[in-house]
Amino acid sequence: MTSKSNGNAGPNKTKNGVGRKPCAHVIRGAANIPAPLLVPPTPAGDGMTLSPSRCFEFTNGRRRLVAVFISIHFGGSVSEATIDIRHQFIRKVYAILTAQLLLTGGVSALGFLSSAYRDWTRAHPGVLWLSLFGAMGMMFLTYWKRKTYPTNLLFLAGFTLLEAYTVSVVVTFYKSSVVLSAVLLTAGIFVFLTAFACQTKYDFTSWMPYLFGALWGLVLFGFVAVFLPYNSTADLIYGGLAALIFSGYILVDTQLIMRHHHVEEEIAAAISLYLDIINLFLAILRILNNQSQN
Repeated sequence: MTSKSNGNAGPNKTKNGVGRKPCAHVIRGAANIPAPLLVPPTPAGDGMTLSPSRCFEFTNGRRRLVAVFISIHFGGSVSEATIDIRHQFIRKVYAILTAQLLLTGGVSALGFLSSAYRDWTRAHPGVLWLSLFGAMGMMFLTYWKRKTYPTNLLFLAGFTLLEAYTVSVVVTFYKSSVVLSAVLLTAGIFVFLTAFACQTKYDFTSWMPYLFGALWGLVLFGFVAVFLPYNSTADLIYGGLAALIFSGYILVDTQLIMRHHHVEEEIAAAISLYLDIINLFLAILRILNNQSQN
């Protein structure tokens, strides 16, 4: 999964010499698929098996498909724009990101505030599957119409709402204290990493090849774990690796937004960071739940 002045080096170059490596972004989407058996399943109301890990598997599996589109653009990058245009672009990205996170948090809160909502989601697992694949479609539609207002915002809202529903189903399987702790930790880590990526002179985009390899390792880890019994240690290791990898991608994507993205790709850039945050949250949630069980 889920590019850079150095890391984006590839066959295609922009006029400022920054390369693009779309293939790495595509694989990035498939790499964050947790092992389905790392969390014991919970019986659903209709007899089907519904587990947090199954939600994780499909929620995270789509995250980096959109990044291939982000990395293929034409025209000047943010670094080539004037200060006013650059600041306007950054404000748009984080305004969209904030709206996405607020919507996701609001829908997820229903799982704790409304027992009727919680019972309904567990009694209708088919809706979860619909939201999983629907979010995938909405994501592509959002990119397709990303420059057509207001269609782009409607598709973006649809994508975020479907993604939020999936997350809301996941969190209902955990204690509210664990979820709240995961939210606070994720927020703190994101703010720190964002500030650090903006202030440092180090180019984190050069990490792309290493993060790419680490995500392949995560894919193999999850694939092997499918055929093994549940193991709390393996579950903890998996969550820790996922948290480290997506923390790295927050650094990379933040610097991409500040330096390399096209100034008209604020929606694609916001989706990229949104999925980074969601995946970091899910990884931290997995770790905290593991420790809570211990």
